[in-house]
Amino acid sequence: HTHTRRADPCLLAHRCTSSTMVAEEAAVETCLLEQDFAKLEEYLEAGLWEVEGDDLRLYASGNDPEAANDGLPGAVIITEGSVEASAELVHRLQEGSGAQVTRLTMDLVCESLDPDSNGTFTVGLAFDDDFEEAALLAVTIRRPRPESKLPREPGDPPEEPDPIPPVSLQVNGQVALEDVGELPARLHLDVQLKWGIKEERQTVLRHKLIPMQVTAAEQIEASETSVGFYTTDVSFDVAKALFLRATGAVKVRLLSLNCNAEGSGE
Repeated sequence: HTHTRRADPCLLAHRCTSSTMVAEEAAVETCLLEQDFAKLEEYLEAGLWEVEGDDLRLYASGNDPEAANDGLPGAVIITEGSVEASAELVHRLQEGSGAQVTRLTMDLVCESLDPDSNGTFTVGLAFDDDFEEAALLAVTIRRPRPESKLPREPGDPPEEPDPIPPVSLQVNGQVALEDVGELPARLHLDVQLKWGIKEERQTVLRHKLIPMQVTAAEQIEASETSVGFYTTDVSFDVAKALFLRATGAVKVRLLSLNCNAEGSGE
């Protein structure tokens, strides 16, 4: 357990506006976490997030009217280094006791992913502290892994450099969008998790690519991808942590996040 201070309940409970109600009147979603990342420093001070990793720069941005190119209000996460570089922002759900998360939404801008260090960014949920081995949800922005090549022989002609593959969006290892287009790319992610018995658990990702200069009048269609939970061979009943994980050299602007669980509300 880290020695961050106990989270201020007032910050956890901007709780929840009518937009976090599910469509069915019978079911109500209780807000576990609602974040406007322009207030990152406030959240860190309150202990809402643990920051892990050495090759990391993290700062609130977009609120300075004199910084013309500062971008949208949010929090910028930058990792620098090789393939081994990684950093995480971690929120312990219900102070570590966990919850059956039923919906997770996030808005972000992927500004750069370095192809040489296989840069990736993941929004995920885990049922234990080893997030790679204990993930039940992983929505990842990444380029495809490079294909292995045959060993070169003496006298082989010089190789042409491989074209840089496009950035894709994946959910639990399955491609949801093969090409997000030129970076920076703004994404809206809306994940619904259906628990039930282990064999029938389901993850539904709806995603939208939002133009960087968007007007309120524009209607953007959402695309949908359905898969199982990421881990199926271990028994678990709750998600204990929400994590934002960057590997390689990346720059991502976090805009907002909402995490809900089914419940009666307060």
